[in-house]
Amino acid sequence: MKVCGIIAEFNPFHLGHKFLIDSVKKDFDAVVCIISGNIVQRGELSVIDRALKTQIALDSGVDLVLELPLPFSALSAEKFASRGVYILDSLQIIDNLAFGIQTKDTNLLTKVAKLGNTDEVKTLIEAKVRENIGYPIAFEEVIKEKLQLNSTDIFKKGNNILALEYLSALDKFNSKIEPYFVYRDDNNFPSAKEIRKKMMSGEDIKKYMPDFAYNRLQTEIDKGNAPVSLNQFERVFMAILRQLKIEDIKNAPDVVGGLENRIKDVIENSDNIKQVIEKSSSNIFTHSRIKRALVCACLKINKDDASQMPTYIKVLGHSQKGRQILSNIQNTCKLPIVMKTADVKKLPSYSRRIYEINAKGDDLYNLFVPKLKPCNTYYRENIIVK
Repeated sequence: MKVCGIIAEFNPFHLGHKFLIDSVKKDFDAVVCIISGNIVQRGELSVIDRALKTQIALDSGVDLVLELPLPFSALSAEKFASRGVYILDSLQIIDNLAFGIQTKDTNLLTKVAKLGNTDEVKTLIEAKVRENIGYPIAFEEVIKEKLQLNSTDIFKKGNNILALEYLSALDKFNSKIEPYFVYRDDNNFPSAKEIRKKMMSGEDIKKYMPDFAYNRLQTEIDKGNAPVSLNQFERVFMAILRQLKIEDIKNAPDVVGGLENRIKDVIENSDNIKQVIEKSSSNIFTHSRIKRALVCACLKINKDDASQMPTYIKVLGHSQKGRQILSNIQNTCKLPIVMKTADVKKLPSYSRRIYEINAKGDDLYNLFVPKLKPCNTYYRENIIVK
């Protein structure tokens, strides 16, 4: 069986995602997808929850859906990608990793990714960062100089940025998984960010989603389960932030150089979330980095948590073929497979801590669902079977 992996957020699932999956299914017998849960890479709450994303993924033709848990789902693009690749590699049955790109020059993407892993380039980037240049800009400048590029357009597109991180992770792990590039035309597929913005402003997003995904979304909206955003109940989040201790912020991933003091001061002297993010950010600390720090601080996720690799694989959903894949990998997978909460009790303490972090993440998320949800839903969540 030829199997392809995909790492995604589906926040929300749109026509670009369907195009990616349809493209993959033409060349592969099965598709395994790793998705982030209710808290996503930019330090935001997913507009639709993990269960709905799983169900839509299965409807789209994915055979097995696995979770990219916290804290890995809410870290930098590099760590988000590397942890996803690590899980796929651990399965020992993935032939290719598919991802969208917004350039047809795949050779250049591969060359840039490999170059970025060299000690020389890392040193040059670190030197620029010490000069108060943000990492993304520093990376662009160093690569442009090393390869004598006339343009750095490939660094300006979201899909390309993640593509470089996936290629970098495959290279660092010396993985046998091969990349599978799917070119995506911007004119045909608006980004998930654009769709989220329209969704939160009340615009109809039907034309951006396949019918099966839109219909399920509308059902959840009618039930009061979507859309979800920190901004919907701003005072709730501000109240949580104002209760943070300086140590909670200091211990959060990517908080360095006394940033915790600035964030704490800004929280105490701001009256909305936008002010907190904008006043805390700088050339080095982007808006996304600040948002990730805030969410991680709220959940008491620390630097050590973020530095680890996943230690288990949680199954969210599967088709009949996906069930067969699970059966096939029972004896070959490098990581233990979690099908239910009881499975976690047999794992080491760090794995149990990560599981509890995800449960706390859901408790936070449930405060911002339009119809308030109770605590501890993570422990009671069932696998979705197609």
